[in-house]
Amino acid sequence: LDGNGNAAITPAIKTVGMSAFNQDLPWMVMHDGHFMVAWEDARPPANNQDLYAQKLDLNGEPVWDAAGEPAVLVQTYIPHTKLVPSDSGGVIVTQLTISAGFQAQRLRSDGTTAWANAAVLAGAQHVPLYEEFTMHPHTDGGAVAFWYNNDDNDLYAAHVDFHGSIGVTSGVDETASSTGLQVWPNPTTGQVRVRVMDRLVQGTYAVQDAAGRTVRTGQVAGQAVVDLSGAAPGPYLVEVRWPDGVARARVVLE
Repeated sequence: LDGNGNAAITPAIKTVGMSAFNQDLPWMVMHDGHFMVAWEDARPPANNQDLYAQKLDLNGEPVWDAAGEPAVLVQTYIPHTKLVPSDSGGVIVTQLTISAGFQAQRLRSDGTTAWANAAVLAGAQHVPLYEEFTMHPHTDGGAVAFWYNNDDNDLYAAHVDFHGSIGVTSGVDETASSTGLQVWPNPTTGQVRVRVMDRLVQGTYAVQDAAGRTVRTGQVAGQAVVDLSGAAPGPYLVEVRWPDGVARARVVLE
């Protein structure tokens, strides 16, 4: 939906995965100019539900296999999904299992799995209680998970790096998941104002069309005015970068 509550993609409803089996618990983030989606999927030969993912362009069109790409295929019980950005256009997804514990897998930008085996963040006795866990990107391209375990009433944390190794962490990238970008008016017929929420930054901006082509660039000093006059109507990705962060937002040109 655009800033006025109207459908911003055509048609307004898109199919994320073509498989005709039970899918639920979707999780979506915007990353590297695309919408990344993960969900639980009961298609055979799933033992309850497996974890699948899809990459969509700015107009909601699938980039990977129309049925979605498999990420974690293990026996599950009341599974739950989370997804965070990773380096090189990839994402890290997590899956709750039964005997296999709490697992994570990294998907590359092309949808293939990056690790030979899913990383085990916790054994079966210490998994999160249902959806009571959170994931954050890490500065090394990995991720950090925090969760509550109902059996011992304790809080846990685990770090998986870019290569799938579990270890100690000291660099949770909070800004990557919490920093927002304000772009208004949205939709627009020409000019838009761009400002990073909750901070004044000195950096640069770039605007990309749905095909990934850069159509505008410039400087940001607290905020910036971007003129899209003359560009083709449609969705655009606005990205602002500064020395210690990046923020992105989608804008529709009418």
